[in-house]
Amino acid sequence: MNKKVFISYDYSSDVDKAFKSLLAAWDVGSGLDFLSSEHDGSLTLNAPEAVSHKEKISKMIAESNAIICIMGKNAPKSAWVTWEVMQAVTLRKKVIRIQPSMQVGEAINLIKKQV
Repeated sequence: MNKKVFISYDYSSDVDKAFKSLLAAWDVGSGLDFLSSEHDGSLTLNAPEAVSHKEKISKMIAESNAIICIMGKNAPKSAWVTWEVMQAVTLRKKVIRIQPSMQVGEAINLIKKQV
């Protein structure tokens, strides 16, 4: 049975999005199922439209064994990344930090060791 891992990343960063896509491409045969949310980065955390988005994310995090946080340049400033990590902590999920400068295979191995 594959381990589910939620990917948290800065939605407005092209670099973080690209790394998330590379990780997701490794999903097949890795023993990991990656879950993530997507929007264009313009949706603010406290906008009325964000309520359903946050519910979907909360459900994905609850179903996950852990979350990885892609720590790109602006991830620490992202309200969404902060909120997703806090959801994971509240749900007692392991949070794994990944740098987008890592080789994807190296990141996958790190995730497998910690999940």
